[in-house]
Amino acid sequence: MARLEDLRRGARVRGVLPEGAVAVVDCKWHGPAGLELLYQDETGRPGKALLYRDAEPSLEILVPVVERDFGAHAELFQRVLQAYGLRLLAAEGSTDQAPGVSGEEERATFFSAAIEHLGGQLRVSEPGYCELTRLPPALDGHPFPAILTFSAANAGPAEWLHPGHPLMQEVAEQVLERYRQVLSQGAVWGEDQGQGGEGRLLFYLEQAIEICDRQGGRRAFSKRLQAIEVDASGQARPVEGSRRYRSLQEVEEALAQPLRSALWLQGQEAEEKALECAVAHTLPAHLDQARQDLQAAQGGLEQQPGGQGNDRPASARPLLLPLPPVVVGVALIIPTGALSRAPAPVPIPAPDAGLWQGVVFPPVAAQGPPSAPVSGLAPEAETVPEETGPFFSTIPGLVEERRASAPAAWQVVAGERMVPVPPDLQGEWEAHVARLRALGLEVPGHLPLVLRNPVDGGLAVWVPPGKFSMGAGAGNRDERPAHLVDLEGFYLDVCPVTNAQYAAFVAATGYQPRQWKPAQGGRELAAVNLSWEEARLYAEWAGKRLPTEAEWEKAARGTEGRIYPWGSTFDPRRASVLGNDYNRVSPVGHFTAGASPYGALDMAGNVWEWVADWYGADYYGRSPAHHPRGPERGEHRVLRGGAWICHPRYLRCSQREHQHPSHCSRFVGFRCAQ
Repeated sequence: MARLEDLRRGARVRGVLPEGAVAVVDCKWHGPAGLELLYQDETGRPGKALLYRDAEPSLEILVPVVERDFGAHAELFQRVLQAYGLRLLAAEGSTDQAPGVSGEEERATFFSAAIEHLGGQLRVSEPGYCELTRLPPALDGHPFPAILTFSAANAGPAEWLHPGHPLMQEVAEQVLERYRQVLSQGAVWGEDQGQGGEGRLLFYLEQAIEICDRQGGRRAFSKRLQAIEVDASGQARPVEGSRRYRSLQEVEEALAQPLRSALWLQGQEAEEKALECAVAHTLPAHLDQARQDLQAAQGGLEQQPGGQGNDRPASARPLLLPLPPVVVGVALIIPTGALSRAPAPVPIPAPDAGLWQGVVFPPVAAQGPPSAPVSGLAPEAETVPEETGPFFSTIPGLVEERRASAPAAWQVVAGERMVPVPPDLQGEWEAHVARLRALGLEVPGHLPLVLRNPVDGGLAVWVPPGKFSMGAGAGNRDERPAHLVDLEGFYLDVCPVTNAQYAAFVAATGYQPRQWKPAQGGRELAAVNLSWEEARLYAEWAGKRLPTEAEWEKAARGTEGRIYPWGSTFDPRRASVLGNDYNRVSPVGHFTAGASPYGALDMAGNVWEWVADWYGADYYGRSPAHHPRGPERGEHRVLRGGAWICHPRYLRCSQREHQHPSHCSRFVGFRCAQ
């Protein structure tokens, strides 16, 4: 099932027509009730339909649209682009050179990289010749030999893998099936020849021309992958000749960050300019070439016995019909000159080493020479002992020496009683102190920064009070408008509840869950198949509660408006998602690189998480500014975070889902707050 709000340009959807899928060309809302959908069917024929809410259960998004964040791997982007070019050639029955795979070396490179991406294995037997020693699993059952010696050139006894070869085409299809979303996600390329400008968008458009006979039959006649670049001023021009781009180096990636986050890159204006350029310039030229090809083919018929050629009346001649161009991919091109002018990234200061039993005092601004004491309350010669007992952090008026490479500065902390740090939480406490300091926040000494729950053993981190931006102006309708929310400080569990923890609850209370079962060998996996009420009962037993929707989102994205818990670019290595060796629910806390600003893990991927609030599609337009708790009543409860099986769009911090409170699923779990 898909919601109408999920239908975006570029998505492939099943359920609009009785058979087959359609590609979404455009969407237009007619009030909240109906969505006008412009589409192309599988033959490329355009059409339109008006969809109502009752159509949602039959809709299935086969290829969802990825938010354009230019986070795709540049080399993988290039390989998928080559695969798309090979598909276009196959569609019109041509074995000509495909875009980006015009030479023997490029074809060999594409085939080798594609086979490895798909899980196959190659061995170079001699220069120019390779052995396919293991078919990718996706090709099992196809009539290809398990061991094949091939060459990209038509030479020698080896198999010649030209663009139209069945194996080359099947490999291209498998690459597109698995990685097509990379094209709409976008990649960043550097251009060494370019020294000026602030970067430009390079759109790849599919241009197609059909041939129609007098019986009304239509088939593909010519297809082309056209590149059009658009700069920040909106000027669009076709890309002519050969251009060479490259992946950015690690240092350049950091310099490119301010350029890739420019506002003009995210709107639809640049894409519209590219489409206008195609309609006005490249598609007419393509149509002229197709007419010449058709005329040449008809001339060939005249030379054949019985050929009719151009003696036929004009009404009997085939008609060439151009189809609307479709954007299939986009890359951000950054000239070397723009990178050299980009401001260097601001380094995050290392956490202060002055730690006493996990308590770090706020940094002191310099006042006078570094060697001068900040306060005269402590004599300059006095030092704080290197060895301190666990009671040390409880002494009011503690004087700390800040250990640094410069001469020591003194800081007096008085008036508040420091909280003792349990020895088993020392590391977690210090890590959370470092996080808060990196965010520029004051580190309080009067409350625990991390807690270990005595009932279920769960670890929770303190999320400080303050405002953050909730929702997304460019998100789904129920994520709008983005608005400021002010919350009190709270604690959130670092990880979702595990099978082991839920089993302890069942053993202690005798409760019989409806669908949850103890997982064999999966004690540390996130507990799933639990309804909202079963999640609430567990939280109550542990002396905790479910987080509110606002608390969950702040803990996930912080105050910087991150799209994902770790930043604004999706990175599958940071989350439990498909392709990370966990094609199912994973052990909680495994992907530490995906931590949120406050150290919470699994906030994107692994399992959807119940929160306390009732769901309201329009709630953001009327929610209170201080500590919102959702509508007073409703039919569905809110789910957050996405699951391992979800598309990256559903893993955004602002993404909202909802289900009936009785809903149970192998994709749904929860975590607690207090």
